[in-house]
Amino acid sequence: MSSGETTIPQPVNYIADAWSDCETIKGEWNVDPNTREPVHRMVTTGSEDIERALQHAERVYSVGRWDDDARQERADVLERVAALIETRVEDIARTDALTSGVPIGVTRKVAAFLPSRIRATAADLLNIPRVRALAAGGRDVRLYKVPWGPAAILTPWNGPSFIPAAKVVSAVAAGCPVILKPSEHAPGSAQIVVECFVEAGLPSGALQLVHGRGDVGAALTSDPRIKVLSFTGGPAAGRAIARAAAEDFKVLQLELGGNNPALVLDDADVEVAADGIFEGMTKLNGQWCEGPGRCSPTAAWWGRCSKR
Repeated sequence: MSSGETTIPQPVNYIADAWSDCETIKGEWNVDPNTREPVHRMVTTGSEDIERALQHAERVYSVGRWDDDARQERADVLERVAALIETRVEDIARTDALTSGVPIGVTRKVAAFLPSRIRATAADLLNIPRVRALAAGGRDVRLYKVPWGPAAILTPWNGPSFIPAAKVVSAVAAGCPVILKPSEHAPGSAQIVVECFVEAGLPSGALQLVHGRGDVGAALTSDPRIKVLSFTGGPAAGRAIARAAAEDFKVLQLELGGNNPALVLDDADVEVAADGIFEGMTKLNGQWCEGPGRCSPTAAWWGRCSKR
């Protein structure tokens, strides 16, 4: 698929409940990884807009209502998000393919799964209690689950739609105001996902979108108003984010990939094992953290497989 078959709009921010233009980076472009043709200008977010997003997230944060009616209202919003994403599955799949280089047949399967992921979170909202009574010798003691506070979510280019959608829906369901920064290399799919959340009628400040490189991510992760950090990406950036989180004890979730072993036992069907390992190493063009990087037979030697 070439860039001529799908048009990806210039990325825009969503800050303080309004869409706004990003700053463009002079002379730099996002490109189709298959053809290296320009797709749109590379963009960033200025410090004033980052500050506006942080102020809005802090202003709207509240423990809020979590009675049955409130949970039903929030679940209904997520159901509307899922329905809207169903109407944009092909747009998401084509944008994923164009920005990540993964075949369209694969990205269509990923995009088709997004509504189910969102509906599962809506069901959890209704089925997982927010308040639980604790045994306390006859005293009235209750455990309340409340949102931590504003959350910054930073997502990678190799999962440009699923990872933002999955992380955002969980944080929004928990009641955390979210600031999402997708990868600067693949911002288009995340923007479509955010458009669906916005159209579904989220509360003010529940979700904001900013674009840019590592400097934008660093401005978010180091700010004390951010209480929760979720990052998927490389170990170098992960270390920097972990240091920033430690400074004021932010809640931190890191997914930094790996070099996963595949153990082949002596009673295994070698052809089936080889096919499975090959599929794992080439799925998503090999651009996923669950892919096997090392394999070691425990008995019969049948081949060499390593990732360095």
